[in-house]
Amino acid sequence: MNNYTKTFRIRPALFTSLLFFGALVGCFTNNVYAIGLGDAAPDFTLETTGGERIILKDVLKEKKAVLVFWATWCPHCAAEAPHVENFYRKNKGKVAVIGINEGESRAKVAAFAEKKGLSYPMALDSDGSVANAYGVRGVPTIIAVGKDAKILYYGHSINEAENENIF
Repeated sequence: MNNYTKTFRIRPALFTSLLFFGALVGCFTNNVYAIGLGDAAPDFTLETTGGERIILKDVLKEKKAVLVFWATWCPHCAAEAPHVENFYRKNKGKVAVIGINEGESRAKVAAFAEKKGLSYPMALDSDGSVANAYGVRGVPTIIAVGKDAKILYYGHSINEAENENIF
């Protein structure tokens, strides 16, 4: 059997396997769409590590909001955190910054925030419902929301969001 024949026999099997896997993943995905720019931001109520309740619609009555979806185990989140903290300190009078951690314990999130010197509120999305509502598929994900509850920015960098001149 020559190399061409071996390659030809392997390719259909590989293609079939990938097709099956893709279909299987698609069947078990809860959220088949992602939120885009200009879309309405889903409202939510979350508790912070300090025990306060954050209700997005109430926050937006006063100022725009930046939602930062992150995790303690994520090296990119750890790298982005000081940039988010700088943004928060510069803009806290006109923009609310809310860190949203999906599925980790209050103690773990609070310890991470303290170790990194993060002063913006850390909300706990214990069941992942808020991340799912926003179509978050990776962290960090940064979403800016206008006072009209419309998505202004959806990406992975607070510096990029700031460069969009939406604040």
